[in-house]
Amino acid sequence: MKNILKLTSLLILLLISSCSKDSADDVTSNTNTYALLSSEIGTNDNGVIQLWKNGNITDITNKDSYSWGDNMVIENGDVYISGSEKEVGGSVQTVIWKNGVKLNSTTSAKTNLTNFGANQKNEEKLAVPTNANLADFTVSGNNIYLLKDEFVDGISKIVMYKNGQPTNITNGSHRTTAVKIKVIGSDVYILGLEENESSTSVLKVWKNGQPTNLTDGTNVARANDIFITNNDVYVLGREYNGSYLKPKLWKNGVETPNFISDQYFSPTSLFVENDNIYVAGTTIKNVRLAQLWKNGETINLGSNLKYSYSSNVYVNDSKVYVSFFEQNQDDIFVSKLWIDGEITDLSDGKTNSFIQKVVVK
Repeated sequence: MKNILKLTSLLILLLISSCSKDSADDVTSNTNTYALLSSEIGTNDNGVIQLWKNGNITDITNKDSYSWGDNMVIENGDVYISGSEKEVGGSVQTVIWKNGVKLNSTTSAKTNLTNFGANQKNEEKLAVPTNANLADFTVSGNNIYLLKDEFVDGISKIVMYKNGQPTNITNGSHRTTAVKIKVIGSDVYILGLEENESSTSVLKVWKNGQPTNLTDGTNVARANDIFITNNDVYVLGREYNGSYLKPKLWKNGVETPNFISDQYFSPTSLFVENDNIYVAGTTIKNVRLAQLWKNGETINLGSNLKYSYSSNVYVNDSKVYVSFFEQNQDDIFVSKLWIDGEITDLSDGKTNSFIQKVVVK
């Protein structure tokens, strides 16, 4: 009888423990998954920016205009999206939406300088941007940061705006390409390229305006992404090695040895969690194939039968999310999410849809 009572008590304890664990799992799994899509669902197949959240799709832009999403930031439950929009009869506007409402818009049309005399210099006849191109943006607390390339006399300089107030990151003496901005606490990190005296692009990180060169300017470089965790700064980029642009990773300014050796791999996005390094990208050999690279292991996301392209990787509590789009049997691109090996279609495959980013909060 005592043994039966002990067994019953043990079963009750196990049941209570199991229930408690389930409840804890429910709490920790209380996250939202957001995806940014650009889909050709509007009038005359115009592009429409869409927000996919936990299986539900919301149109951010009007189906009569033409728009394209670029980036998405989730801050304090608010959804910020940057992109471009061309309304009927209007010019192209660079816009940021907060929860579907426009915060601002700036014309990004170009001035065509073709009506000059025959003695005018050729470069002066080219179309010259009259304002700034928005390269990236982020939100920290109540502060909105914009990263732009601004053009003066055909030469670009990197400018950072905090709540509309500009700070020059470069002085305009050399051509630049702004790529990414991250804000960690009071520190602002900017990833970009600046040409040297030999007109070779040098990969750089500016922390609070102070530059650190990651390449020496001997070979052409490209910048892809930056990730900061535990005060460590990781940079994803490429550098020409005499044969091809080799994918490279730097940690705190030091190049990581034995990184991706596939010469056909084109990286797009970086995420670091618990010393695990995740890189999303696309191999461009033969059929374009979306891939995920993790600590030296390569995982194919696409089917290898049609073209597929990876746009972004995000990790939450060791669960890996990768956004990619792939052609179906009708050669229509379908937005997809790869989550720990399971693939979910976010669009119906009737019209082209291109997923730009996934965020889990």
